[in-house]
Amino acid sequence: MGRLDLVLLGQNGQKLLDLTASATSVRDLWVQTLEELCLPGQAEQSEADAKSLMGKLEKQHEKQKEQYWKDRTEELEQRRLDAEERKKKIGVIGMKYTAQAMARR
Repeated sequence: MGRLDLVLLGQNGQKLLDLTASATSVRDLWVQTLEELCLPGQAEQSEADAKSLMGKLEKQHEKQKEQYWKDRTEELEQRRLDAEERKKKIGVIGMKYTAQAMARR
């Protein structure tokens, strides 16, 4: 288990949940949230704490969304470059092969 792992065990020691966070701050937020939800006798969460937690979750969601689109854009660009490379390999042999390369895109 690494520093980014979160493992929840049942009372009998059986593993209930095994998660790996993208950053320690994300893992810490998970732990804090689970403690607030699960531990009895905890003081009620204030409205300011709830707003703070929601703000953190929204920021995390935005970062994940941003990273997804960055990765997706890079993937599409790489696919386009690969297709161009395949077309160059075929050369000027004929439109038949260019059409085949374009169809595989």
